[in-house]
Amino acid sequence: MNVQLESSVRLLPDYETVRKHLPHRAWKYVLDLLQEHPVLVRVVPHRATKLGDYRPPRLGECWHRITVNEDLNMYAFLVTLLHELAHLRVTAILATGTKKHKPHGVEWKKEFAAVVGPVIEESMVPCDLCVALAATLQRPRAATCSDRLLTLALSQYDHGVDQCLYVEQLEVGA
Repeated sequence: MNVQLESSVRLLPDYETVRKHLPHRAWKYVLDLLQEHPVLVRVVPHRATKLGDYRPPRLGECWHRITVNEDLNMYAFLVTLLHELAHLRVTAILATGTKKHKPHGVEWKKEFAAVVGPVIEESMVPCDLCVALAATLQRPRAATCSDRLLTLALSQYDHGVDQCLYVEQLEVGA
């Protein structure tokens, strides 16, 4: 028996693991973003040097690849995934041309604002994170950790033994 798939059939990756790491209110929105382009998202063990990573398709392949650390709280996971999806969108937009771009240049900042905007507008995250994300969009950074306000806001949702204490959280004279 010879079975053929129609060329219009696209096998989608299983995003169940990704869904488990996201805030419930953001899942449908993120799924819509993931379905814009062929992308494989892997949830990976903790890496000390990065929270997430984006890789364009290899030569001859169509799948973009994103990794996000599994140890992030659901809001940090969301912000990291959106950061990497902005990279994907820039690559997809500029793929037809020969224009080079900086990894966190003007094009990325525009796409990052485009993917984060609805999260703020539709209150997919708590109010304090909406405020921090709105401030971040005024001057997006290459790394979430470089944005003090966003890092502090996200850290409020960390749970576990590795929770950090920031200077701003110390009592005067401590």
